[in-house]
Amino acid sequence: MVDITDFRSVEEYRQWLRMYRLFRDYPIESIRHKGLEHLPGIERHVGGEYFAKLMRDWRDALWDSDSDRIREIALDTTQYGIDMRQINPFQGVMSQEDVSRVIKDSRDEQRRVLSSAQSFV
Repeated sequence: MVDITDFRSVEEYRQWLRMYRLFRDYPIESIRHKGLEHLPGIERHVGGEYFAKLMRDWRDALWDSDSDRIREIALDTTQYGIDMRQINPFQGVMSQEDVSRVIKDSRDEQRRVLSSAQSFV
């Protein structure tokens, strides 16, 4: 299982955890619909060839009938996955309560890791 130690920052972990819970707890068709709805607005604000390619990758995955492709991208722990989560089109799918829970849980995980590290000092 992926955890906070797999990331360079708590924010990278939080973004991954949000995607993990999104795909675990919400219907794929709702995720796909919102993603396609938000994609044009995000595309208008990204610059550079690299980010334009990332947006094409999101579009291709959202139109792909294999929903596993969307999950693979959203949960990828490489730099590519981190970059994709930075510009993901899924705002508004999760309830505010669920988003708040992700924030709380990621902070708790950060505290746990820090307190266990201090016990070695």
